[in-house]
Amino acid sequence: YDRALAAAKDFRLQNMVVSEMSGVFGKEAVLARCKGRVDAEPDNVSNLEVYAHLLFINGQREEALQVCVRIGELAVTREDKIFTVLAQGMLLDNMERYPEAKAKYEEALKIDPQQSTALNNLAYLLVERMDNAAEALPYARQAQRLNPNDPGVLDTLGWTLARNRQWGEAAGMLLRAIEIDRENAAALYHLAMTHQARGESEEAKQRLAAAQKAAEAQGNKDLLPKIREALNELEKAGGR
Repeated sequence: YDRALAAAKDFRLQNMVVSEMSGVFGKEAVLARCKGRVDAEPDNVSNLEVYAHLLFINGQREEALQVCVRIGELAVTREDKIFTVLAQGMLLDNMERYPEAKAKYEEALKIDPQQSTALNNLAYLLVERMDNAAEALPYARQAQRLNPNDPGVLDTLGWTLARNRQWGEAAGMLLRAIEIDRENAAALYHLAMTHQARGESEEAKQRLAAAQKAAEAQGNKDLLPKIREALNELEKAGGR
């Protein structure tokens, strides 16, 4: 895992490696080991980056944010500078501090306009949290150009297109996301909402049922209430 982390320069790859480490060895054990390294070398940026990931995974968001600020103070390389602002953006997003998160994602894109995670996250933040689908669309399109087969990116673009009332293209993008990942609960839900907007109630019900099954299997507590609400609305509409 140490070798994998050394090779993982991309933020998402780092997070995948750290998440797998936590799953194999236990979150507390990995966190304690990493904290020991940080205590021994408090200015080692690589160790601090792993520590920030671990704190985030363990739900210690304020502590993770402080570590990311420290990384920013020490950062010399372009990669480390991107890490600190992108990580702060994701933490602030998770903490529902949306304007601050937006500013951090934009800062990451000033360093690297092709930073795909920042593009995708900024698009989703704008369309889902800040109700600005028009501003989100160019970011979502650019993220998809850089990652044409990433189901999460396809879902973001599909939902952004739907929120811009471009129903046909939206459905196509969301179907592609589901073809790649059949258990993508978010894409299934967003496709259901697209069907509903087009007056395709039966298709919407089928997709919502699939989304609910996937979300329950994954323990997605954020999405399940939205799915149930949408199902209830369709049932009420069908009864009238």
